[in-house]
Amino acid sequence: MTAVLVGMFAAPLLVCIALLVGGALTSRLDETASLRLRALAGWISVAGTFTAFVLALVGLFAVQAGEEPALRAVWFEVGGLEVPFSLRLDGLQAVMALVVSAVALLVHLYSIGYMHGDRDATVYFAELSLFTSAMLLLVLASNFFLLYVAWELVGASSYLLISYYFQRPEAAAAGKKAFLTTRVGDLGLLVAVFAIVSQAGSFDYDAVFAWAAEPGFAGAWAVAVPLLVFAGAVGKSAQFPLHVWLPDAMEGPTPVSALIHAATMVAAGVYLVARAYPLFEAAPISLDVVAYVGAFTALMAASIAVAQSDIKKVLAYSTISQLGFMMAALGAGAPSAGIFHLFSHAWFKALLFLGAGSVIHATGRQTVARLGGLAKRMPVTAWTFAAGGLALAGIPPFAGFWSKEEVLAGLAVHHPVLLGLLLLAGFLTAFYIARLFFLVFFGPEPVDAGEYTAEGTADEHAAAPGGAVAEAGHGHDAAGSGSRGAWSGVKESGWVMSLPLVVLGVASLIAGFVGTEYFGRPLQDLLNLEPAGAAAAHEAPVWLPWVATLAGLAGVGGGWLAYGRRAGRSGGRGFDARLEGALGGAYGVVARGYLVDEFYSRVVIRPFAAAGRFAWRGVDGRVIDGFVDGLARVVIAAGGLVRRLQSGEVRDYLAAMAVGVILVVALALGVL
Repeated sequence: MTAVLVGMFAAPLLVCIALLVGGALTSRLDETASLRLRALAGWISVAGTFTAFVLALVGLFAVQAGEEPALRAVWFEVGGLEVPFSLRLDGLQAVMALVVSAVALLVHLYSIGYMHGDRDATVYFAELSLFTSAMLLLVLASNFFLLYVAWELVGASSYLLISYYFQRPEAAAAGKKAFLTTRVGDLGLLVAVFAIVSQAGSFDYDAVFAWAAEPGFAGAWAVAVPLLVFAGAVGKSAQFPLHVWLPDAMEGPTPVSALIHAATMVAAGVYLVARAYPLFEAAPISLDVVAYVGAFTALMAASIAVAQSDIKKVLAYSTISQLGFMMAALGAGAPSAGIFHLFSHAWFKALLFLGAGSVIHATGRQTVARLGGLAKRMPVTAWTFAAGGLALAGIPPFAGFWSKEEVLAGLAVHHPVLLGLLLLAGFLTAFYIARLFFLVFFGPEPVDAGEYTAEGTADEHAAAPGGAVAEAGHGHDAAGSGSRGAWSGVKESGWVMSLPLVVLGVASLIAGFVGTEYFGRPLQDLLNLEPAGAAAAHEAPVWLPWVATLAGLAGVGGGWLAYGRRAGRSGGRGFDARLEGALGGAYGVVARGYLVDEFYSRVVIRPFAAAGRFAWRGVDGRVIDGFVDGLARVVIAAGGLVRRLQSGEVRDYLAAMAVGVILVVALALGVL
């Protein structure tokens, strides 16, 4: 089983290396070979990810059979401390590895169609494979040092993919924002790792968790260590107040967004808290912090999503909100419920993002007001998107219903206030996804539907050679421009993009059953995180599933009344205008994410920039450079004085020598 562990993350990594080396060689030696490699890069990448997926299945079956594959080797030693390269596969890791590899496989396959014709496709698939490999290594690691190495590899990979269209200033800025914002949380995790090894004397999970239980971390470190670990999770999983990077991450290609939001980067934070759960159990107050931050983030992000006009940003804030649900469950003492929701969320959120990508690919647009009437043109996209939306809204029997019920049940007994916040967040979730679905697929076709421009979309520059017009615009004509019902050139995406949508649509329907009582809760048994999660589900009031379902149905019904019923007229866009008019300035505050970005800009970024300018111009330019330049000026001035003695006239030199001789003689006589 050692080969299974190594091969799981090594297969995508080898593909990444092969594509980068092959791309570099062929681009220099043979243009024809470079074009062929570009065309095959996607399939090579799919092969590597498929290998990882098969190995993840093998590992899952082994864990179900009672095995726990492991690998341990000493990586290096520092002052007598062994730093191991150790991997293992327990129930939690097996579930995460399966989710990561399966979603990554579908995203890789989808990308073949989405990125068709992109001039840098070889680099794109190499970076996507690196991202997949890094996340699998993070999941498989069995010590904190290797986890942190993989953690940073995930961050570096996300930076490369988010800023893939780096020629666009917005994409380059989004990549930097994601990288720097998550570094804030990563600093907390790094300090936690230092504290762990300094007190426990080991990086290994088992040794550290045993130390946390007895004798435990000294003094304030008992609370500080789990909170520092949680700081890393807050950054990666985009929880308040470090959530601001995730909406801007939409500047990357849509398949990248699907992978980041569904199964890799943002899931890493939730996994980290679940993995390090014994540290949190040793300090219960840290669990309360996790629960309150998660519940607040869930409600805050859901309210922001209601006011978004960009199809991908609606889904981005939706991801932040759903991650809040997971964190709230973890903090409430129900880690199995949190991971169950992560498991089900991966399928329907990947589906929603890939569905949004299909729309963008076909129309060249991602602003909701410039879309509409696509259901009859793109039926596969429309109805699979509906399946993902119903799962997100928590409507039975879709996957999101079962996992959300577990999350709410985990909060019902001891956290009734947080339960109320999440029920309200659930209503808003159903409302904004219904709004998005009805406007995009059943709203009226925009009057300018035949006009295809590169205005306003992040993905429009993705696939066309030279970056001129997007891959989203190919196959369209401007016939009927300016007339109603002008989507004449729009058609359903090809099978390589539609197949992942169908697979994810089916998963969004059935994936939740693996955690239900009807099938004996096999997922929770496999995770084996805590017995309290199952008990909480039984202790929860019997009315809770009904109330949660009614909240979801009320949200969907409200969305239909506001945006679906009037689809023949304004498509519900008039409701947005009336809502904005009723709320006044508050609507703009919500649409702009409660001005958190503006707050950071004024309180953090501008002061740091001002301090940097002062250090550059005032300290470095005037003090340090002034001192160095002053010394240079003194030397130059002294040299200028000495230079005047060098006249080049022999008689002057003889006169100077004579004066010198006279002075020496006079001094000698004076001494004598």
